[in-house]
Amino acid sequence: MAVSSYLVQRGSSFHFRAVVPLDLRARLGRTELRVSLGSGRVRDSKDKALFLAAFVRRMMRDIRGGAMAELTSEEISTIVRDEFRRILEEDKRSRKQLPGQYTFEVRWDLGEKLKEDWRRTDDVCQLDKLSTQEADKKVRNMLYNEEWAEFAKPVIELAKRHGFDISSDIPTTNEMCFEYAHAMVEVLSAIRKRENGHTDFTPEVFLDDQPKPEQQNPNGLLQAKDDRKLSTLIREYSDEKKRHGWTERSERTIMERLNSLTELMGDVELEKVDHDFAFKFRKLLMDKPKKRQSKQAKASGITEAIAVGTVNNIITDIAAMFKWAKKRRWITDNYFEEMTVSDKTPAHLKKQSFTKEELSTVFGSNFLPACKNIPWRFWIPVLGLFTGARLDEIAQAKVDDVREIDGIWCLVVESSEDKSVKTASGNRNIPLHPFIVHGLRFLSFVNQQRANGETELFPGLKRVQGRKGHYASKWFGEYRDKLNIPKTKTLHSLRKNFTKNLAIHDVPANMIKRLDGHSLSNDVTEHHYIQDIPVYKLAEYIKKLNYGLDLSHLEGSKFVVGL
Repeated sequence: MAVSSYLVQRGSSFHFRAVVPLDLRARLGRTELRVSLGSGRVRDSKDKALFLAAFVRRMMRDIRGGAMAELTSEEISTIVRDEFRRILEEDKRSRKQLPGQYTFEVRWDLGEKLKEDWRRTDDVCQLDKLSTQEADKKVRNMLYNEEWAEFAKPVIELAKRHGFDISSDIPTTNEMCFEYAHAMVEVLSAIRKRENGHTDFTPEVFLDDQPKPEQQNPNGLLQAKDDRKLSTLIREYSDEKKRHGWTERSERTIMERLNSLTELMGDVELEKVDHDFAFKFRKLLMDKPKKRQSKQAKASGITEAIAVGTVNNIITDIAAMFKWAKKRRWITDNYFEEMTVSDKTPAHLKKQSFTKEELSTVFGSNFLPACKNIPWRFWIPVLGLFTGARLDEIAQAKVDDVREIDGIWCLVVESSEDKSVKTASGNRNIPLHPFIVHGLRFLSFVNQQRANGETELFPGLKRVQGRKGHYASKWFGEYRDKLNIPKTKTLHSLRKNFTKNLAIHDVPANMIKRLDGHSLSNDVTEHHYIQDIPVYKLAEYIKKLNYGLDLSHLEGSKFVVGL
């Protein structure tokens, strides 16, 4: 059969299509096999189709010869699902019968192999045991790195208990390992919820009335369901990220970015996403108007498009989502990779730190009158300059977030039910500069708020879309404009000044990252071995801050309590 007979063009891209012989249709559960080739070029598509055609012919031959006749994909899925349903039922029963005594643990030997009897943890070396959280992270990493074959031991043992010997059938073993690993992720997630009090929680996938799982095509790629659209991908991706790492603010920001895909392109099937689709989306995105048009734009009648940086942030988050989908075999290619736009915005139009002269103006004679009788107007800019904390980190701070740690007063930035940080690395202790503690008597202000029955440092700030920094940002922008300082200078610029000043005074870059709340995950030594740095050491670096400004007039202001 000619290669071209396997090619089907849909829109601008080619698909591989092979008709399933009549005698194998019941076995495979379909009449044809179809896979997107991820290309609109005839030559590339023919090469891919030639490879797939040979693969399909071998597979058909093996099925007819009995090499793959023992276990179907449906049978594999049923066996795995029944096994983990049993594990969940045992866990639920143990929790109810042995409250306070029972702990779900996973046996994982030091050779990084999952034991056949990984649920038996009695009389086992403690080093071989993993907590639910540790095991969940390990399994997800193995799936991400396509290492599900490491589950071969328990999988082969499970198949034997059901009367199947798959030890010499590597493809079937790998398929079952894949299903086993995914089921284990669902179970470990469920166990973590049960550990937090939801004893009866069971994932929908293990309920008896669930539909049968998807079939796999010859290339090992999951066939997309007819109803698997962009909205389905966005929902399932965001659900997993919410369970594993997104803060409230990240969720709000990233979801808005992801939803721009369906907003501009419609809720299309995943199989229709190709290079042309991605390029069209980027073009529409670059032409999308800003939410808030500047006064100059309104006056001239010209519509301003969103910034290049915003475009790149949206594309980066969408590319991350499609990478996630590709790992799960929902799609063949990530068409949003390397789709970001070169940022040619002139330097003078980007957000910058303040110059020394501008800082002197900001905190000069106009500052105290602009603060009026509103404490947060005084403290937020000052704390921003001397802690480097993000605007929302300061605005949402509680009275109890100012703590003495090892004899050093700190601003503790941490997430909680009503506080969020940008990333996990944002949780940190920032030593307070002597000027804040002694010069401005900040602790007296904190104690005054506590004595007044306040739990928040700045209760006067109301949340807008979950953020407490909204009105502070708006006020500071108006104040900056009256000083004729460029709009590229914002409250966030104070954080840039903080970082730059530490660098000027020879503070090591890794210590600056810790104080800024930036991730150190790319540095193995820092991330895994050094971890926490004593507060006294960080305090030594904070003391090096010196902006060359005379701020003595602030010490006599009405906001300094106890004078």
